[in-house]
Amino acid sequence: MTETEDASVRADIRAYLAGSPLAGHEFQDGDELLLSGLLDSLSVMRLVAFLEMEFGITIPPEDITVTNLASVDAMAAYLARERV
Repeated sequence: MTETEDASVRADIRAYLAGSPLAGHEFQDGDELLLSGLLDSLSVMRLVAFLEMEFGITIPPEDITVTNLASVDAMAAYLARERV
């Protein structure tokens, strides 16, 4: 993934998160979203559906982990690995 693609992916994820699950919360790309309680289980499932639709991938259940979805940084890294 190029730097431009990475920046676009991060921007798309931030826009999604700011639009609904984290509306009214300020967060940075490296901020912990799951363990902090900012995202609940329903929000995580909606986020997974967004990532799949937006980026044209299928996220298997075993990849829905705190490591892969912890932050915008973690999600961008996961997408970079999966979109090779």
